[in-house]
Amino acid sequence: NIAIHSGTSCQSTTTQNGPLFASPITVDPWTEERYVTDEDGSAQFSNVIVVGTRDLEGRAMIVSGADGTRVGCGLLEMVNNTRILHADTLGMGDGTAMGVESESKVILFPNREDQVCVGGNIWNLPGDVESTDCSLSNGCGTTIYSGADCSNATTLGEHYFNVDVVATDPWMEAGYQATDSSGNAFYVHCLTTGHASHEGRALVVHSTEGEPQSCGVLEFEAEGEGDHDEDHGSGGKEDGATSSNGTSISLILTFVLVGLVTIPATLWRW
Repeated sequence: NIAIHSGTSCQSTTTQNGPLFASPITVDPWTEERYVTDEDGSAQFSNVIVVGTRDLEGRAMIVSGADGTRVGCGLLEMVNNTRILHADTLGMGDGTAMGVESESKVILFPNREDQVCVGGNIWNLPGDVESTDCSLSNGCGTTIYSGADCSNATTLGEHYFNVDVVATDPWMEAGYQATDSSGNAFYVHCLTTGHASHEGRALVVHSTEGEPQSCGVLEFEAEGEGDHDEDHGSGGKEDGATSSNGTSISLILTFVLVGLVTIPATLWRW
């Protein structure tokens, strides 16, 4: 289990306190947050959690073992040297796909830029999509491609990852899992591409059938960017949520596991 706790010290379970959530959230949202380790005991994790508060800096991030025992703790701190790419994607092709837009960001981990977290808001997809609708190859996928041209599927190139470093295509697991009744979605996924550079590549949102629907080229954010407030036809910001439609604010945090290893953790307020 992985959870942010309300405490601001790792000294003991008492100072770590319990899982962090606040009104209007009344049920612990961290109970189902899990990690899976590889054969070397390493893990990556990412998810979107509504916790009811944005007061995250300085809180204790807790990693528990399989038996529920707390095995690691670190305090969340702001990271100033993290670099952020962004892409505002626009519809590709004809018909309904022309209206699909997204505001997406790619977070580059300090000192390990072949590991990225990709996340964002998508608008004007079909409404009420469920995860079972995304079973086809590339279905509901959000993918960085090797190409830098959004003209058509051919100019996009191939899924962007280094086959000499990464054994299987990491993008097959990345994407949105559902849409609301208005066709809006949020996604976030962390993965290893094996490439140190991602600037200038095409980021693509796929349909449930796996067809490219929306595309934009990744660029580094200029200073002062990253705080947008636009009306895309539904829902404003939900106070205390780590995701919402129409607003994007990146909050990058890291933590150090006491007595274990240094692990990067990235949380978003969108």
